[in-house]
Amino acid sequence: MPAPGLLDGPPVTEFENPQIPKPIVSSNDKPLYLKEVVKVYPNPANQILHIELVDRPSSVTGLYNSEGKLVWKGDIHGGHNYIEVSHLPNGVYALFTNIDGYFFPQKIMIRHE
Repeated sequence: MPAPGLLDGPPVTEFENPQIPKPIVSSNDKPLYLKEVVKVYPNPANQILHIELVDRPSSVTGLYNSEGKLVWKGDIHGGHNYIEVSHLPNGVYALFTNIDGYFFPQKIMIRHE
């Protein structure tokens, strides 16, 4: 079960790309979509998982293992952020990011070579 602060709104699957209903203005005044607001790479990750938060000041984010256990939680800020994942075992994880009342899950693979 995701940590408090991550589930303050309806879920969005990784296959959806809804327009965020609240007024969000990007630098070019176009509406943004969730997949444009949270950019995560590389996937699969080995040492570092990069998270870019576009046109948002901050967000609560959590990383969960395949058993649903929270392995990392923190606030990310607008721009470039990163999570050190080299200590985590290989596997599939879920990254939950709360964006304006929507929690956005993304499947993340960690694979050490």
